[in-house]
Amino acid sequence: MNALCALHHFCDLHGPQTLLCTEGRTYIQDYNDNDNEELKTYYSQFMNAKSPQEKTQCQSCTLSSEGVVITTTDYSHHMQYVSSSSTPNAELFKTIRHACVRSLTIEKPTDSEHPIVFGDDQGGYCLSFSFVCKDFYARGSQRRYSLCYLCPDKYHLLSVMCFIEKCMKQIIFWLQYDASQTYSHEEQIQVSAKRHGIITATSVRRVLPCQPVQRMLSDIVCDSKLIYRAHALFVWILRTTNSAIQESLFEALPVQERIGGVHNQQIVKYRSETTDDSTDVDNDTYNNSNSDVDDDDDDDYDSLEYHFASYGFQALRLFRKFIMKLDNLKYLHYILFNWLTGNQLIIKYQNRTEDKDFIRAFISVFRLLLPDNCCHLMETTSQIASCTANLILLDMDALVTTADDCQQYTDKYSIAIRIIFDSSDEQIHLVELETQPSEKFDRINIFPTYVKVLVDLLTDSHLDDDTLEAIIIQQKNKYLNKAKLYFQLGRCPIASFLSMNEHQQMNILKITNPNDLLIIRFWQRGLSSAYKNQIHENNCKAMNGWFQVLQEKVVFIVGAAGGIGSAICQVCVSQGARVVIADVDKVAADQLLMKLRGDNEQIADRLISLQLDVTDEQAIEKAVQAVVDKWNTISVLINLAAVFVFGEVENISAADWSRNFDVNVRGYALLVKYIAPIMKKQRSGSIIQFGSISGVVAQIPFLPYGADKAAVIQMTKNLAADLGAFNIRCNSISPGLVVTPPVVTLATANGLSIENFTHNIVKDQCLKRAALPEEIANLVVFLASDLCPFITGANIVADGGYTIV
Repeated sequence: MNALCALHHFCDLHGPQTLLCTEGRTYIQDYNDNDNEELKTYYSQFMNAKSPQEKTQCQSCTLSSEGVVITTTDYSHHMQYVSSSSTPNAELFKTIRHACVRSLTIEKPTDSEHPIVFGDDQGGYCLSFSFVCKDFYARGSQRRYSLCYLCPDKYHLLSVMCFIEKCMKQIIFWLQYDASQTYSHEEQIQVSAKRHGIITATSVRRVLPCQPVQRMLSDIVCDSKLIYRAHALFVWILRTTNSAIQESLFEALPVQERIGGVHNQQIVKYRSETTDDSTDVDNDTYNNSNSDVDDDDDDDYDSLEYHFASYGFQALRLFRKFIMKLDNLKYLHYILFNWLTGNQLIIKYQNRTEDKDFIRAFISVFRLLLPDNCCHLMETTSQIASCTANLILLDMDALVTTADDCQQYTDKYSIAIRIIFDSSDEQIHLVELETQPSEKFDRINIFPTYVKVLVDLLTDSHLDDDTLEAIIIQQKNKYLNKAKLYFQLGRCPIASFLSMNEHQQMNILKITNPNDLLIIRFWQRGLSSAYKNQIHENNCKAMNGWFQVLQEKVVFIVGAAGGIGSAICQVCVSQGARVVIADVDKVAADQLLMKLRGDNEQIADRLISLQLDVTDEQAIEKAVQAVVDKWNTISVLINLAAVFVFGEVENISAADWSRNFDVNVRGYALLVKYIAPIMKKQRSGSIIQFGSISGVVAQIPFLPYGADKAAVIQMTKNLAADLGAFNIRCNSISPGLVVTPPVVTLATANGLSIENFTHNIVKDQCLKRAALPEEIANLVVFLASDLCPFITGANIVADGGYTIV
């Protein structure tokens, strides 16, 4: 599928519904056919003949009059954009429907400031933004909507994510503003009052309707042309985002071609004299580029850019002298072939002066022949980069090198060249190819076309320097675009391009020489590496901006210093929460705080550690008050504290029963007692209590512990019923076997290693392993966040399938 935009609504009667979907279709212009009208007729007949969303249409489930289809044709990009309430494409409808349901039922609550991303490679990816609009006649005086942008490529979605978010926010602001204006007008009625003989007009609030009224969004925002405005906005978004990957194949790729001193739009193959204008441009570029080079940093080769534009035609003249000293075009073919296909090039040079501009100018020609992402300059002490061609410079005068020192950089694919020059008179005195080509390089047909063209250009004495540079850049861009196409098709699962044979690849790339594939494949690896780096940066930004699901929430964790507790603290901090580390062991709590804080003072402001004995009611009250004094609220309570008493009923003392119950049940209830009023006041909150599979199924000999955990599970359900009216969610988690310090202690007490101990327990369950604390922590974060606003009273069993077999 192509990218598409959609507007959805959660109807009180019919659930999630699609109001408008704008899809892009490939369009081939034919002046003899009236394709546009036929397409409209086809869509209209489909929507009138069927009920695509399998429900009876009502006013709130439509954006405008039934059967309206709007089309816009983009002739320049051969695209046609169709807006309707549904689509005849069954697979596409399934994708849109899935995004509609998920964006309106599973997404963040409507007060979120950022959209979310979900999807997979098969069904595509969706960027969804949920929001509400005021409506006087709706249940709760508001209706819920969502905007979605769907596309099949997650990399493309990441590259345009910031742009789409800004567009969505602007659309939402426009809709909410208009809806608020309508709400204010409908909420009040004008009445006339006579007082002291003077008639005055005043406004009074209208009584809310007893029954909600279903009506269209266009009525809510008082805009009869809403469907056309939405269509125009969606088309603009799709055209803008689609052009990001259609123009030059990749606008998102961080590839910048350095044109050099002369920017020739029309290439003249043979020109004997350089025009005055081109010379001026070249001198300006040379001066400006040289001004950026720090003369005091000559020895730092990795910081020098060696760009051809810095040295201009001086570099080409030096390179032609280098070719003359080679005295054999076979050697030039050999050098360029290895350099352009990614093999290592080692230049051992000696300069009779200390001026390094000469070697920089010479090396800049090699840089000119390759894309920026496919070459890497280094000194002998640098590490060789993977997936790039490497140019190693060995200053034989400055470095005390031996044959063994040089040998470590040489492999069977390396090309070593020895050069002696004198920069004072710009002369090259010696060029020696230390790595001799094999007999197969005697055949000219082994070389790619690009190599042959370069050799012909560099040895053509009739070409002046600016024309030579322009032709080289043109040829390089030609192969660079083929490499981009190869890279793009390789990422497209529909094309299955990489599974084709070489002949099919050559046909698509429009090349006739099979050796050209060597260059194209190497160049696309460089593009791939650069693209992955950019995606990683975008992903990090997205993680920081959109996946901080506990941003600014105050999370009170009791029993935080244990195995699962410490993992929960770490994940909560990473998700932007303010964390209260409460544990009966103050030393362990302080150590965990120091570990989480590290050297980051910003994180330190979001952490507090407390010593808390859950059997002491006064201590609980003081701890809660201390947190409220610091952060004014508590958003999430996680009851995790526990003691473990195991045995048969006749061997358990009354003190053990009391201790077990006081910590595992009574302590949980006391914490809720003092934190629930805070959550009631703010009318939001999440309480998460830890049960266990021992409270779900009978285990031997887990009698006291299992009874307590069963009590916790039932207590959580009662709390959900009591606190639900205040929008407080209460859920319990019942883990199976988790590798924590108590489990290790239990294994040791039984004379078993942790591996043997866990194996005996998990051998019969579905997943043949114990859980990690981080896996339980992720589940806690999900329940603590606003990602699941409709889950309460649930006991979520995370046991790897232990209790179902």
